Amino acid sequence: MVARRRAQRDIPAGIKAIFLAKDMMKYDPITITKDADLIEASQIMVNHRISGLPVVESNPWT
Repeated sequence: MVARRRAQRDIPAGIKAIFLAKDMMKYDPITITKDADLIEASQIMVNHRISGLPVVESNPWT
């Protein structure tokens, strides 16, 4: 409960009413399989200009 209040006070009031997580999520996220090496992961992140990459068991998008 305390963590939730702390998170809510960091978000401006007008934004809470406008955006939901589903509004920001992509239908086809960029992912990498657990068997990929770090060089491949870093190349994907650099090429797509992202700072994080979800790791999945298998990539359903390929």
